[in-house]
Amino acid sequence: MNNQLYKEELLYSVVEPQLCEETYGAIQTAIQNNHAVGFIAGYYDEQMTIAYISQYFLHNLGYSYEEFMQVTSGSLKNVVYGENSSFVECGRFQKIQGHGEMQIMSRDGIPLDITCYKTDTVDAKGVPMWVLSAHMDHMQENLKLVNQVIRSGFWSVECDGDGKYKSVFFSHEFRAMLGYHDTLDFPNQLDIWEASIHPDDRAGVEEAFFGAIADKTNQRKYDVKYRMRLADGSYEWF
Repeated sequence: MNNQLYKEELLYSVVEPQLCEETYGAIQTAIQNNHAVGFIAGYYDEQMTIAYISQYFLHNLGYSYEEFMQVTSGSLKNVVYGENSSFVECGRFQKIQGHGEMQIMSRDGIPLDITCYKTDTVDAKGVPMWVLSAHMDHMQENLKLVNQVIRSGFWSVECDGDGKYKSVFFSHEFRAMLGYHDTLDFPNQLDIWEASIHPDDRAGVEEAFFGAIADKTNQRKYDVKYRMRLADGSYEWF
């Protein structure tokens, strides 16, 4: 086991460090895009072998490095928990980029909801690697409990100072309600959502949505009922 400092955080490495400038750049990208509290990185082999893990990541799960590696056998497949865990299958995981969600089991046996950001890089020898930052959002955990009770799913939109759309994030619950699994099935793209709205409802929904965003007085609310196309091609009211 090798220890080294990265931006004042202890970084554990399973193998002899093979980090290069590109690797550090990918780590920094993953952290900046997720306001992360920890990260984990590894290789695209069959077991999704973990090569590097930060102390803060371990701290939030309640593990020591030795305990974590023993419990997970050093595999990302044994880190992710719950119904959304199939996304770490190597072939699928390689195609996924950007923001997502997952559950990780803490040392106390409590499943924690994680907002993650995944990006790719290479090590000093040019071998492809994945980098996954993790942000543990307790507000998101509370929202998930509410969603389970009232069968709802949240999604959020980021806009600039002029109210123009910049990015969108769909939660796992939102996708599941439509019959989708992850960002490969239903990407974080606003036009994907728009295309899923029933043609007879689309104009009214878009007018209400963009009208509410453009209203800087916050008086106009986005409160609509409409049909969305599910993964099987059928429509359901939301």
